[in-house]
This record gives sequence, structure tokens and C-alpha cells, in this order.
Amino acid sequence: MHEDAREEVTSIRIEPDGSWYTGNRKIVNSGVLKYFRTNLHRDKKGVYIYNAFRQLKEKGYISVKGPIDLVVEFNGETFTLSSGIKIPAWEADLAMDSQGNLYIKIPKLELWARFSRELLIELSALIEEKNNAFYFKGKEILLYDTIPWLGSDGF
Repeated sequence: MHEDAREEVTSIRIEPDGSWYTGNRKIVNSGVLKYFRTNLHRDKKGVYIYNAFRQLKEKGYISVKGPIDLVVEFNGETFTLSSGIKIPAWEADLAMDSQGNLYIKIPKLELWARFSRELLIELSALIEEKNNAFYFKGKEILLYDTIPWLGSDGF
């Protein structure tokens, strides 16, 4: 996908707490963050933001060291991320780290999003513990010491 786009490595990075930075500056503009999150893609070289403006097409590779998005809503059937991505509960892969933080895998990217504190409190009533394992709607929650932000493939 996007084979005809110019490629560059950017100074954009996602920190372990989910904050986005460009160089030393934290990106706080919600519109910019939504644009970045909505235009994230992944290929064998890594995670990139795809940007197309008139004839210019580029893939700006970023560094991912934390969750790329935030789960802001759950209506009982679907999780909604701040980027607008929706993940049906029945196909959601949830994971918990050793600190008790809960994450959801974004299927298209095979990357993780974290839950807002408010939503985490709401969901805690729906998480069951059985035989040293945790379950959400009958599906086991993966347990990690540290979340593998980019998966086992190394990028």
C-alpha cells in the first residue's frame, strides 16, 4: 500500500504513556492527533503516517513506544477510539500489563490503544477473574509484563 509515496523517517514518536511528540515538543492539538491516528498505517518497514496533498504523497515513519490511541467509549457492543475507529467487543483482543493497565489491539494495525480512566472504571465491573486469569465477555485477557508495542516482529 502507498508504494508510490516518498518515504522519510520523522521525529514523531509515541511515548510509553501514549503522548505524541515531534522532537522535544508534545503534540497536544486534538485535531492534529486525530489526523495522525486516522492516517496511521503499517508495513514491513514500520508504522507511518500517510499524507497526500495534491501530487505529493509521503509516508512518514514514526517511533512507537506506547499506545497509539485512546478508547473513549463502550456501548456494550462496540469500543470507540478517539480517532473514530470502532472495534466490536466480540472481536476485541484485550491485554493487561503488570501495572494493571488495560489495552485493546487495533486489528488493522496490530498496535495497541489504552483505555481512558473513566472507561476503565466502568469496564472493571465486566472483567471476571477465574483461575489466575482475567476475562472480558468470556474472552481471556492477555497478560504481559510489558505490552509488546510493535509485536513480536521487531518493528
